[in-house]
Amino acid sequence: MKRSVLFISSVGVMTSHVYALEADQQAVTNLPTISVKADKEISLKQEVGQASSATKGLMQLKDVPQIVNVVPKQVLREQTVTSMQGALQNVAGLSFSVGDGQRDQVMIRGFSAITDNYVDGIRDDALYFRDMSNVERIEVLKGPASVLYGRGSAGGLVNKINKKPMDQSLREVSLIGS
Repeated sequence: MKRSVLFISSVGVMTSHVYALEADQQAVTNLPTISVKADKEISLKQEVGQASSATKGLMQLKDVPQIVNVVPKQVLREQTVTSMQGALQNVAGLSFSVGDGQRDQVMIRGFSAITDNYVDGIRDDALYFRDMSNVERIEVLKGPASVLYGRGSAGGLVNKINKKPMDQSLREVSLIGS
């Protein structure tokens, strides 16, 4: 018994050296150059200069001391947005859940923003899905905003800015299908 244990342990002490073989050097293959040309600028990179949610007045974003994300009308149009969740999918720090199956419930920085939905700066109960056809832009103000808007969550608020009336009539028809 002692010999078998000694033999097994001595086998473990002996190691064999294995060397990797060098692979045959392949010739370098040069691929042809591919040039890509774009005719249209992506609207997600377009800058929005002003917002009204952080100060309750139109102000340059660079002068606002809070984080404000603006989803402009070009992005809403190009992404054919039909819901609040679709409109805010590109804003960082937001998550969604279906509130009672009849509304979009936004969570900003982990805090529920069920009472922090506004339309043109006026509190909205957001008890049902809102039509996005008359929304010009959406502003998301991150961080506490109780100084301007009263009681609210620490996460922030969502303010939908509606389209303004114009001098001439404007008619628009859209069809979305899948």
